[in-house]
Amino acid sequence: MRRCEASATREAPCVKARQIPCQSPVGVEAIVRLGLGKTAALTVEAGTHGGIVVEAFEAPGRWWLPSNPDDRLSGTLVCDSEGNLTLKMIGAFRRVTNDVEVKPGVRIRQPDGNTYSRLLGQSGSDIYTLENCFRQSYDPLRGENSQQIVHVGQALRGALFEENEAFEFNALTVRLAGMQYWVRRGAIDQTSTFAEDRTSGELDQHSLTVEPMRPKAFRGPGVLALTLAQSTGWTGDGFTHKTLSQDFPVTIQSEKLVPLEVLMAEASAIQDLVSVGLGRVAAFTQVTVARADVTELIVPDSGPVPVSMELFAPWTLQADEGLKPPFVPRFALPHLGGVAGIERWLLATAAHRSALARAMRPHYSKGSFVGEAFFAAASAVEAYDRKLGNSGSYLTRLRRTAATAGPPFADLVGDVDQWSNKVKNLRNEVAHHDPAVDGAARTHFFFGRSVHLCLVLALLNDAEAPAAAFNALAAHRDFKWIQSEIANLVRDSR
Repeated sequence: MRRCEASATREAPCVKARQIPCQSPVGVEAIVRLGLGKTAALTVEAGTHGGIVVEAFEAPGRWWLPSNPDDRLSGTLVCDSEGNLTLKMIGAFRRVTNDVEVKPGVRIRQPDGNTYSRLLGQSGSDIYTLENCFRQSYDPLRGENSQQIVHVGQALRGALFEENEAFEFNALTVRLAGMQYWVRRGAIDQTSTFAEDRTSGELDQHSLTVEPMRPKAFRGPGVLALTLAQSTGWTGDGFTHKTLSQDFPVTIQSEKLVPLEVLMAEASAIQDLVSVGLGRVAAFTQVTVARADVTELIVPDSGPVPVSMELFAPWTLQADEGLKPPFVPRFALPHLGGVAGIERWLLATAAHRSALARAMRPHYSKGSFVGEAFFAAASAVEAYDRKLGNSGSYLTRLRRTAATAGPPFADLVGDVDQWSNKVKNLRNEVAHHDPAVDGAARTHFFFGRSVHLCLVLALLNDAEAPAAAFNALAAHRDFKWIQSEIANLVRDSR
Protein backbone atom coordinates (compact mmCIF):
# COMPACT_ATOMS: atom_id res chain seq x y z
CA MET A 1 0.00 0.00 0.00
CA ARG A 2 1.07 3.55 -0.61
CA ARG A 3 -0.06 6.71 1.06
CA CYS A 4 0.83 9.97 -0.64
CA GLU A 5 0.95 13.49 0.71
CA ALA A 6 0.36 14.94 -2.72
CA SER A 7 -1.12 17.79 -4.65
CA ALA A 8 -3.21 17.57 -7.77
CA THR A 9 -0.18 18.16 -9.97
CA ARG A 10 2.70 16.44 -8.24
CA GLU A 11 3.02 13.28 -6.18
CA ALA A 12 5.24 13.23 -3.14
CA PRO A 13 7.24 10.08 -2.42
CA CYS A 14 5.13 7.04 -1.60
CA VAL A 15 5.98 4.31 0.87
CA LYS A 16 5.33 0.62 0.33
CA ALA A 17 3.42 -0.81 3.28
CA ARG A 18 4.70 -3.66 5.42
CA GLN A 19 2.89 -6.93 4.79
CA ILE A 20 1.59 -8.66 7.92
CA PRO A 21 0.27 -12.23 7.70
CA CYS A 22 -3.49 -12.38 7.90
CA GLN A 23 -5.17 -14.60 10.47
CA SER A 24 -8.93 -14.35 10.56
CA PRO A 25 -10.04 -14.13 14.21
CA VAL A 26 -13.65 -15.06 13.60
CA GLY A 27 -14.69 -18.59 12.78
CA VAL A 28 -18.44 -18.09 12.99
CA GLU A 29 -21.27 -17.27 10.67
CA ALA A 30 -21.32 -13.53 10.17
CA ILE A 31 -23.38 -10.99 8.36
CA VAL A 32 -21.71 -8.32 6.28
CA ARG A 33 -23.31 -4.99 5.50
CA LEU A 34 -20.83 -3.77 2.88
CA GLY A 35 -22.68 -3.07 -0.35
CA LEU A 36 -21.12 -3.77 -3.72
CA GLY A 37 -23.97 -2.36 -5.73
CA LYS A 38 -27.52 -3.42 -6.36
CA THR A 39 -26.69 -6.89 -7.64
CA ALA A 40 -24.02 -8.19 -5.26
CA ALA A 41 -22.91 -8.19 -1.65
CA LEU A 42 -19.80 -9.15 0.24
CA THR A 43 -20.62 -11.98 2.61
CA VAL A 44 -18.90 -14.27 5.08
CA GLU A 45 -21.72 -16.78 5.41
CA ALA A 46 -24.98 -14.90 5.01
CA GLY A 47 -25.69 -11.80 3.00
CA THR A 48 -27.60 -8.56 3.50
CA HIS A 49 -26.78 -4.90 3.73
CA GLY A 50 -26.44 -2.34 6.42
CA GLY A 51 -27.53 1.23 5.96
CA ILE A 52 -25.63 4.46 5.82
CA VAL A 53 -26.33 8.16 5.61
CA VAL A 54 -24.11 9.52 2.85
CA GLU A 55 -23.15 13.07 2.00
CA ALA A 56 -22.99 13.31 -1.79
CA PHE A 57 -19.73 14.51 -3.34
CA GLU A 58 -17.82 14.75 -6.61
CA ALA A 59 -14.06 14.20 -6.89
CA PRO A 60 -12.57 15.33 -10.22
CA GLY A 61 -9.04 14.11 -10.83
CA ARG A 62 -6.80 11.60 -12.59
CA TRP A 63 -7.36 7.82 -12.51
CA TRP A 64 -5.18 4.86 -13.42
CA LEU A 65 -4.66 1.11 -13.21
CA PRO A 66 -2.32 -0.07 -10.42
CA SER A 67 -0.30 -1.99 -13.02
CA ASN A 68 0.34 1.10 -15.17
CA PRO A 69 0.45 4.36 -13.15
CA ASP A 70 1.79 6.35 -16.09
CA ASP A 71 -1.37 5.83 -18.18
CA ARG A 72 -3.82 8.20 -16.50
CA LEU A 73 -7.28 9.34 -17.55
CA SER A 74 -9.15 12.45 -16.51
CA GLY A 75 -12.45 11.82 -14.82
CA THR A 76 -14.76 12.46 -11.88
CA LEU A 77 -15.79 10.11 -9.09
CA VAL A 78 -19.43 10.80 -8.19
CA CYS A 79 -21.08 9.62 -4.97
CA ASP A 80 -24.80 10.30 -4.62
CA SER A 81 -26.84 10.59 -1.41
CA GLU A 82 -27.46 6.83 -1.34
CA GLY A 83 -23.78 5.96 -1.68
CA ASN A 84 -23.95 4.87 -5.32
CA LEU A 85 -20.50 5.37 -6.86
CA THR A 86 -19.80 6.15 -10.51
CA LEU A 87 -16.51 7.04 -12.18
CA LYS A 88 -16.83 9.03 -15.41
CA MET A 89 -13.60 9.09 -17.45
CA ILE A 90 -12.58 10.37 -20.86
CA GLY A 91 -10.90 7.79 -23.10
CA ALA A 92 -9.63 4.26 -22.42
CA PHE A 93 -6.49 2.83 -20.81
CA ARG A 94 -3.92 1.87 -23.42
CA ARG A 95 -2.80 -1.34 -21.71
CA VAL A 96 -6.25 -2.92 -21.75
CA THR A 97 -7.31 -1.90 -25.26
CA ASN A 98 -6.86 -3.43 -28.68
CA ASP A 99 -7.23 -1.99 -32.16
CA VAL A 100 -10.19 -3.78 -33.74
CA GLU A 101 -10.98 -3.62 -37.47
CA VAL A 102 -14.73 -3.14 -37.74
CA LYS A 103 -14.67 -2.99 -41.56
CA PRO A 104 -11.98 -2.78 -44.20
CA GLY A 105 -9.81 0.25 -43.50
CA VAL A 106 -11.70 1.23 -40.32
CA ARG A 107 -10.11 0.39 -36.97
CA ILE A 108 -11.24 1.43 -33.50
CA ARG A 109 -9.73 1.10 -30.04
CA GLN A 110 -11.84 -1.37 -28.08
CA PRO A 111 -11.24 -2.07 -24.34
CA ASP A 112 -10.67 -5.68 -23.29
CA GLY A 113 -13.45 -6.87 -21.01
CA ASN A 114 -15.65 -4.77 -18.77
CA THR A 115 -14.14 -5.36 -15.34
CA TYR A 116 -11.51 -3.51 -13.34
CA SER A 117 -10.78 -5.27 -10.07
CA ARG A 118 -9.05 -2.13 -8.79
CA LEU A 119 -8.49 1.46 -9.91
CA LEU A 120 -6.47 4.22 -8.25
CA GLY A 121 -6.98 7.94 -8.38
CA GLN A 122 -6.12 11.36 -7.05
CA SER A 123 -8.40 14.37 -6.63
CA GLY A 124 -6.64 17.39 -5.23
CA SER A 125 -4.82 16.18 -2.12
CA ASP A 126 -7.16 13.19 -1.72
CA ILE A 127 -6.16 9.76 -2.99
CA TYR A 128 -8.54 6.89 -3.69
CA THR A 129 -8.56 3.13 -4.11
CA LEU A 130 -11.62 1.94 -6.05
CA GLU A 131 -12.63 -1.72 -5.70
CA ASN A 132 -14.82 -4.08 -7.74
CA CYS A 133 -15.41 -1.84 -10.74
CA PHE A 134 -17.05 -2.64 -14.05
CA ARG A 135 -17.66 -0.54 -17.11
CA GLN A 136 -21.26 0.38 -17.80
CA SER A 137 -20.80 2.20 -21.09
CA TYR A 138 -18.11 3.20 -23.60
CA ASP A 139 -18.47 4.15 -27.25
CA PRO A 140 -15.21 3.39 -29.10
CA LEU A 141 -16.54 5.04 -32.27
CA ARG A 142 -16.09 8.40 -30.59
CA GLY A 143 -12.35 7.83 -30.35
CA GLU A 144 -10.15 9.34 -27.66
CA ASN A 145 -12.93 11.66 -26.44
CA SER A 146 -15.42 8.91 -25.68
CA GLN A 147 -16.75 8.93 -22.13
CA GLN A 148 -16.23 5.76 -20.14
CA ILE A 149 -18.72 5.25 -17.30
CA VAL A 150 -17.59 2.83 -14.61
CA HIS A 151 -19.65 1.48 -11.72
CA VAL A 152 -17.60 1.40 -8.50
CA GLY A 153 -18.27 -1.13 -5.76
CA GLN A 154 -16.29 0.54 -2.98
CA ALA A 155 -14.16 3.67 -2.68
CA LEU A 156 -11.49 4.10 -0.03
CA ARG A 157 -10.23 7.63 0.50
CA GLY A 158 -6.80 8.01 2.07
CA ALA A 159 -4.59 5.24 0.64
CA LEU A 160 -3.41 3.60 -2.57
CA PHE A 161 -3.36 -0.20 -2.61
CA GLU A 162 -0.97 -2.12 -4.82
CA GLU A 163 -2.26 -4.23 -7.72
CA ASN A 164 -2.63 -7.55 -5.88
CA GLU A 165 -2.50 -6.29 -2.32
CA ALA A 166 -5.15 -7.74 -0.03
CA PHE A 167 -7.85 -5.34 1.15
CA GLU A 168 -6.97 -5.80 4.83
CA PHE A 169 -6.97 -3.54 7.86
CA ASN A 170 -6.21 -3.43 11.59
CA ALA A 171 -9.20 -1.36 12.68
CA LEU A 172 -12.66 -0.26 11.64
CA THR A 173 -14.69 2.51 13.29
CA VAL A 174 -18.42 2.72 12.73
CA ARG A 175 -20.96 5.36 13.74
CA LEU A 176 -24.61 4.36 14.06
CA ALA A 177 -27.76 6.45 13.72
CA GLY A 178 -29.56 6.78 17.04
CA MET A 179 -26.58 5.57 19.08
CA GLN A 180 -26.94 8.54 21.43
CA TYR A 181 -30.43 7.38 22.45
CA TRP A 182 -29.22 3.82 22.98
CA VAL A 183 -26.07 4.61 24.98
CA ARG A 184 -27.96 7.18 27.10
CA ARG A 185 -24.80 8.75 28.52
CA GLY A 186 -23.10 12.10 28.25
CA ALA A 187 -26.21 14.29 28.48
CA ILE A 188 -25.83 17.77 27.01
CA ASP A 189 -26.90 20.43 29.53
CA GLN A 190 -27.68 24.08 29.02
CA THR A 191 -26.80 26.63 31.70
CA SER A 192 -28.07 30.21 31.63
CA THR A 193 -27.13 32.96 34.08
CA PHE A 194 -29.18 36.14 33.92
CA ALA A 195 -28.03 39.49 35.31
CA GLU A 196 -30.20 40.51 38.25
CA ASP A 197 -29.63 44.21 37.71
CA ARG A 198 -29.04 45.25 34.14
CA THR A 199 -27.84 48.69 35.22
CA SER A 200 -24.83 47.05 36.85
CA GLY A 201 -23.26 46.33 33.50
CA GLU A 202 -23.42 42.56 33.90
CA LEU A 203 -24.39 40.46 30.90
CA ASP A 204 -26.46 37.32 30.51
CA GLN A 205 -24.32 34.22 30.09
CA HIS A 206 -25.23 30.94 28.42
CA SER A 207 -23.20 27.76 28.11
CA LEU A 208 -23.52 24.19 26.88
CA THR A 209 -21.74 21.33 28.60
CA VAL A 210 -21.59 17.62 27.88
CA GLU A 211 -21.01 14.89 30.45
CA PRO A 212 -17.72 13.21 29.53
CA MET A 213 -17.44 9.44 29.16
CA ARG A 214 -14.15 7.56 29.16
CA PRO A 215 -13.62 5.00 26.38
CA LYS A 216 -14.93 1.59 27.37
CA ALA A 217 -13.17 -1.53 26.12
CA PHE A 218 -14.71 -4.97 25.61
CA ARG A 219 -14.03 -8.12 23.62
CA GLY A 220 -15.57 -9.76 20.62
CA PRO A 221 -15.29 -13.36 19.36
CA GLY A 222 -11.76 -14.52 18.63
CA VAL A 223 -9.04 -11.94 19.12
CA LEU A 224 -11.00 -8.82 18.21
CA ALA A 225 -10.94 -5.93 20.67
CA LEU A 226 -13.72 -3.35 20.68
CA THR A 227 -14.03 0.11 22.17
CA LEU A 228 -17.06 2.34 22.72
CA ALA A 229 -15.97 5.97 22.84
CA GLN A 230 -17.52 9.40 22.99
CA SER A 231 -16.86 12.11 20.41
CA THR A 232 -18.06 15.70 20.52
CA GLY A 233 -18.15 18.46 17.96
CA TRP A 234 -19.32 21.99 17.28
CA THR A 235 -21.26 23.29 14.30
CA GLY A 236 -22.31 26.84 13.45
CA ASP A 237 -20.54 30.03 12.50
CA GLY A 238 -20.33 31.34 16.07
CA PHE A 239 -22.29 34.48 15.22
CA THR A 240 -25.79 33.32 14.36
CA HIS A 241 -25.66 30.00 16.19
CA LYS A 242 -23.40 27.40 17.76
CA THR A 243 -24.44 23.78 18.27
CA LEU A 244 -22.78 21.15 20.46
CA SER A 245 -23.26 17.55 19.34
CA GLN A 246 -22.00 14.16 20.44
CA ASP A 247 -21.73 10.65 19.09
CA PHE A 248 -20.59 7.25 20.33
CA PRO A 249 -18.50 5.44 17.69
CA VAL A 250 -17.46 1.81 18.08
CA THR A 251 -13.95 0.77 17.02
CA ILE A 252 -13.12 -2.85 16.18
CA GLN A 253 -9.41 -3.70 16.28
CA SER A 254 -7.14 -6.60 15.45
CA GLU A 255 -3.41 -6.80 16.11
CA LYS A 256 -2.93 -8.52 12.77
CA LEU A 257 -4.23 -7.38 9.41
CA VAL A 258 -7.58 -9.01 8.67
CA PRO A 259 -9.92 -8.84 5.65
CA LEU A 260 -12.42 -6.02 5.62
CA GLU A 261 -15.27 -8.56 5.77
CA VAL A 262 -14.14 -9.74 9.22
CA LEU A 263 -14.29 -6.26 10.72
CA MET A 264 -17.56 -5.47 8.94
CA ALA A 265 -19.11 -8.66 10.30
CA GLU A 266 -18.52 -7.48 13.85
CA ALA A 267 -19.85 -4.00 13.03
CA SER A 268 -22.97 -5.67 11.63
CA ALA A 269 -23.45 -7.63 14.86
CA ILE A 270 -23.29 -4.36 16.81
CA GLN A 271 -25.78 -2.85 14.37
CA ASP A 272 -28.23 -5.70 14.92
CA LEU A 273 -28.08 -5.29 18.70
CA VAL A 274 -28.56 -1.52 18.58
CA SER A 275 -31.37 -1.84 16.02
CA VAL A 276 -33.16 -4.40 18.21
CA GLY A 277 -32.71 -2.17 21.25
CA LEU A 278 -33.86 1.00 19.52
CA GLY A 279 -36.71 -0.64 17.66
CA ARG A 280 -35.45 1.39 14.69
CA VAL A 281 -32.82 0.94 12.01
CA ALA A 282 -29.40 1.85 13.41
CA ALA A 283 -27.94 2.76 10.02
CA PHE A 284 -24.21 3.30 9.62
CA THR A 285 -23.58 7.05 9.44
CA GLN A 286 -19.84 6.71 8.80
CA VAL A 287 -17.35 3.89 8.31
CA THR A 288 -13.58 4.45 8.53
CA VAL A 289 -10.71 1.96 8.51
CA ALA A 290 -7.07 2.12 9.53
CA ARG A 291 -3.83 0.17 9.23
CA ALA A 292 -0.93 0.24 11.65
CA ASP A 293 1.53 0.64 8.77
CA VAL A 294 -0.22 3.66 7.21
CA THR A 295 0.45 6.61 9.50
CA GLU A 296 0.78 10.37 9.49
CA LEU A 297 2.34 12.94 11.83
CA ILE A 298 -0.36 15.30 13.10
CA VAL A 299 1.30 16.86 16.15
CA PRO A 300 5.10 17.33 16.08
CA ASP A 301 7.05 15.25 18.61
CA SER A 302 3.94 13.18 19.43
CA GLY A 303 4.68 10.29 17.09
CA PRO A 304 2.81 9.08 14.02
CA VAL A 305 -0.82 7.98 14.23
CA PRO A 306 -2.75 5.67 11.89
CA VAL A 307 -4.46 7.39 9.00
CA SER A 308 -8.26 7.32 9.18
CA MET A 309 -9.41 6.17 5.74
CA GLU A 310 -13.09 6.69 4.93
CA LEU A 311 -14.98 3.92 3.17
CA PHE A 312 -17.77 4.66 0.70
CA ALA A 313 -20.10 2.04 -0.77
CA PRO A 314 -23.60 1.83 -2.30
CA TRP A 315 -25.46 0.88 0.84
CA THR A 316 -29.06 -0.13 0.22
CA LEU A 317 -30.43 0.89 3.63
CA GLN A 318 -31.12 4.40 4.87
CA ALA A 319 -31.63 5.57 8.43
CA ASP A 320 -35.11 5.81 9.91
CA GLU A 321 -36.53 9.25 10.42
CA GLY A 322 -38.22 10.36 13.60
CA LEU A 323 -35.54 9.65 16.20
CA LYS A 324 -36.37 12.83 18.05
CA PRO A 325 -36.92 13.44 21.74
CA PRO A 326 -38.69 12.13 23.62
CA PHE A 327 -37.53 8.88 21.96
CA VAL A 328 -37.57 5.83 24.21
CA PRO A 329 -35.71 2.69 23.05
CA ARG A 330 -37.01 -0.78 23.76
CA PHE A 331 -33.94 -1.34 25.88
CA ALA A 332 -30.72 0.62 26.12
CA LEU A 333 -27.09 0.02 26.98
CA PRO A 334 -27.57 0.67 30.73
CA HIS A 335 -30.29 -2.01 30.78
CA LEU A 336 -27.69 -4.51 29.50
CA GLY A 337 -25.23 -3.56 32.23
CA GLY A 338 -22.94 -1.47 30.02
CA VAL A 339 -20.39 -2.73 27.51
CA ALA A 340 -20.14 -6.03 29.40
CA GLY A 341 -23.65 -6.67 28.10
CA ILE A 342 -22.52 -6.01 24.52
CA GLU A 343 -19.67 -8.47 25.01
CA ARG A 344 -22.03 -11.17 26.30
CA TRP A 345 -24.38 -10.53 23.37
CA LEU A 346 -21.59 -10.83 20.80
CA LEU A 347 -20.33 -14.08 22.29
CA ALA A 348 -23.79 -15.61 22.79
CA THR A 349 -25.03 -14.73 19.30
CA ALA A 350 -21.82 -15.55 17.42
CA ALA A 351 -23.20 -18.91 16.31
CA HIS A 352 -26.63 -17.44 15.46
CA ARG A 353 -25.72 -14.41 13.35
CA SER A 354 -27.07 -16.01 10.20
CA ALA A 355 -30.43 -16.66 11.91
CA LEU A 356 -30.56 -13.16 13.38
CA ALA A 357 -29.64 -11.63 10.01
CA ARG A 358 -32.50 -13.53 8.41
CA ALA A 359 -34.93 -12.16 10.99
CA MET A 360 -33.58 -8.60 10.71
CA ARG A 361 -33.50 -8.43 6.92
CA PRO A 362 -37.18 -7.42 6.47
CA HIS A 363 -36.77 -4.75 9.17
CA TYR A 364 -33.83 -3.34 7.21
CA SER A 365 -35.71 -3.43 3.90
CA LYS A 366 -38.44 -0.83 3.57
CA GLY A 367 -39.87 -2.57 0.52
CA SER A 368 -40.57 -5.97 2.08
CA PHE A 369 -44.04 -7.47 2.42
CA VAL A 370 -45.47 -8.53 5.78
CA GLY A 371 -45.64 -12.12 4.56
CA GLU A 372 -41.93 -12.04 3.81
CA ALA A 373 -41.20 -10.62 7.26
CA PHE A 374 -43.25 -13.35 8.91
CA PHE A 375 -41.60 -16.15 6.93
CA ALA A 376 -38.11 -14.74 7.59
CA ALA A 377 -38.74 -14.69 11.35
CA ALA A 378 -40.32 -18.15 11.29
CA SER A 379 -37.30 -19.55 9.41
CA ALA A 380 -34.87 -17.76 11.74
CA VAL A 381 -36.35 -19.43 14.82
CA GLU A 382 -35.94 -22.83 13.18
CA ALA A 383 -32.34 -22.02 12.26
CA TYR A 384 -31.64 -20.86 15.82
CA ASP A 385 -32.85 -24.13 17.35
CA ARG A 386 -31.10 -26.23 14.71
CA LYS A 387 -27.78 -24.47 15.42
CA LEU A 388 -28.07 -25.61 19.03
CA GLY A 389 -27.91 -29.19 17.80
CA ASN A 390 -31.53 -29.95 18.59
CA SER A 391 -33.82 -32.14 16.53
CA GLY A 392 -37.55 -32.48 16.13
CA SER A 393 -40.44 -31.06 14.15
CA TYR A 394 -40.88 -27.38 13.44
CA LEU A 395 -43.54 -27.19 16.14
CA THR A 396 -41.13 -28.71 18.66
CA ARG A 397 -38.40 -26.24 17.69
CA LEU A 398 -40.80 -23.31 17.98
CA ARG A 399 -42.00 -24.29 21.45
CA ARG A 400 -38.44 -24.95 22.60
CA THR A 401 -37.36 -21.46 21.50
CA ALA A 402 -40.43 -19.95 23.18
CA ALA A 403 -39.42 -21.67 26.41
CA THR A 404 -35.95 -20.15 26.11
CA ALA A 405 -37.55 -16.74 25.54
CA GLY A 406 -39.04 -17.10 29.02
CA PRO A 407 -41.92 -15.50 30.94
CA PRO A 408 -41.92 -12.16 29.04
CA PHE A 409 -42.77 -14.04 25.85
CA ALA A 410 -45.50 -16.07 27.54
CA ASP A 411 -46.98 -12.78 28.75
CA LEU A 412 -46.80 -11.45 25.19
CA VAL A 413 -48.78 -14.21 23.45
CA GLY A 414 -50.78 -15.70 26.30
CA ASP A 415 -51.30 -19.33 25.22
CA VAL A 416 -47.88 -20.43 23.91
CA ASP A 417 -49.12 -23.80 22.63
CA GLN A 418 -51.96 -22.25 20.67
CA TRP A 419 -49.63 -19.53 19.36
CA SER A 420 -47.16 -22.20 18.21
CA ASN A 421 -49.85 -24.09 16.34
CA LYS A 422 -50.95 -20.92 14.55
CA VAL A 423 -47.38 -19.97 13.60
CA LYS A 424 -46.79 -23.46 12.21
CA ASN A 425 -49.95 -23.30 10.10
CA LEU A 426 -49.20 -19.79 8.84
CA ARG A 427 -45.67 -20.86 7.91
CA ASN A 428 -47.01 -23.74 5.84
CA GLU A 429 -49.56 -21.49 4.13
CA VAL A 430 -46.91 -18.93 3.15
CA ALA A 431 -44.41 -21.58 2.05
CA HIS A 432 -46.94 -23.34 -0.18
CA HIS A 433 -48.67 -20.18 -1.46
CA ASP A 434 -51.97 -21.25 0.03
CA PRO A 435 -54.93 -19.11 -1.06
CA ALA A 436 -55.52 -18.32 2.62
CA VAL A 437 -52.46 -16.06 2.47
CA ASP A 438 -54.46 -13.48 0.51
CA GLY A 439 -56.03 -10.93 2.82
CA ALA A 440 -54.05 -12.11 5.86
CA ALA A 441 -51.67 -9.14 6.07
CA ARG A 442 -52.72 -8.12 9.59
CA THR A 443 -52.32 -11.69 10.86
CA HIS A 444 -48.92 -12.05 9.21
CA PHE A 445 -47.76 -8.71 10.59
CA PHE A 446 -48.49 -9.37 14.26
CA PHE A 447 -47.51 -13.03 14.24
CA GLY A 448 -44.32 -12.07 12.41
CA ARG A 449 -43.51 -9.46 15.06
CA SER A 450 -44.23 -11.96 17.82
CA VAL A 451 -41.93 -14.61 16.28
CA HIS A 452 -39.24 -11.95 15.89
CA LEU A 453 -39.55 -11.04 19.57
CA CYS A 454 -39.41 -14.72 20.46
CA LEU A 455 -35.96 -14.95 18.88
CA VAL A 456 -34.79 -11.67 20.41
CA LEU A 457 -35.87 -12.71 23.92
CA ALA A 458 -34.21 -16.12 23.50
CA LEU A 459 -30.94 -14.45 22.46
CA LEU A 460 -31.14 -12.00 25.37
CA ASN A 461 -31.53 -14.97 27.71
CA ASP A 462 -28.57 -16.69 26.05
CA ALA A 463 -26.57 -13.50 26.63
CA GLU A 464 -27.58 -13.49 30.30
CA ALA A 465 -29.08 -10.04 29.98
CA PRO A 466 -30.11 -8.44 33.29
CA ALA A 467 -33.75 -8.31 34.33
CA ALA A 468 -33.70 -4.58 33.58
CA ALA A 469 -33.45 -5.32 29.83
CA PHE A 470 -36.48 -7.64 29.86
CA ASN A 471 -38.48 -5.23 32.03
CA ALA A 472 -37.73 -2.31 29.73
CA LEU A 473 -38.70 -4.32 26.65
CA ALA A 474 -41.92 -5.60 28.23
CA ALA A 475 -42.90 -2.06 29.29
CA HIS A 476 -42.23 -0.50 25.88
CA ARG A 477 -45.21 0.72 23.86
CA ASP A 478 -44.24 -1.47 20.86
CA PHE A 479 -44.35 -4.58 23.07
CA LYS A 480 -47.67 -3.51 24.61
CA TRP A 481 -49.17 -2.85 21.17
CA ILE A 482 -48.17 -6.25 19.82
CA GLN A 483 -49.33 -7.89 23.06
CA SER A 484 -52.82 -6.38 22.79
CA GLU A 485 -53.24 -7.49 19.17
CA ILE A 486 -51.60 -10.93 19.24
CA ALA A 487 -53.67 -12.07 22.22
CA ASN A 488 -56.88 -11.59 20.23
CA LEU A 489 -55.44 -13.31 17.15
CA VAL A 490 -54.31 -16.31 19.20
CA ARG A 491 -57.67 -16.57 20.92
CA ASP A 492 -59.54 -16.35 17.61
CA SER A 493 -57.43 -19.16 16.14
CA ARG A 494 -58.69 -21.76 18.65
